[in-house]
Amino acid sequence: MHTHIYRIVGPNNSRDSLYLGTVAKEPQNSKEFAIALYSCIIPTSKSLDNTYYTKLIATEREPGRYTKDNILFPHTELIENTTYHNPDMYVFCGDRYYETFPTQYARHTPDAKLDTLY
Repeated sequence: MHTHIYRIVGPNNSRDSLYLGTVAKEPQNSKEFAIALYSCIIPTSKSLDNTYYTKLIATEREPGRYTKDNILFPHTELIENTTYHNPDMYVFCGDRYYETFPTQYARHTPDAKLDTLY
């Protein structure tokens, strides 16, 4: 097998590439193929529009509204830990946002635009 370069072009076969990259040749050793799977990742631990948090268990600590413990995006720690394992492929599937994260605003309310989901 050989290494192949690929290019994905825009509508009407425009000359501008949307994506450009390389498909690596098949490895000659017997290393297992490692996949990093990202699925159902939420942007915050707790909703950002709550003024207080109701603890689910008495020993739970409050993460704070705009702290590293609550705002998970851009998932820096997750990316660093994944990269450490040197995966051969990254797979993104499942949800990225949920209707109550990062805010509680429903899609048919005047403030729905405050939530990145809508």
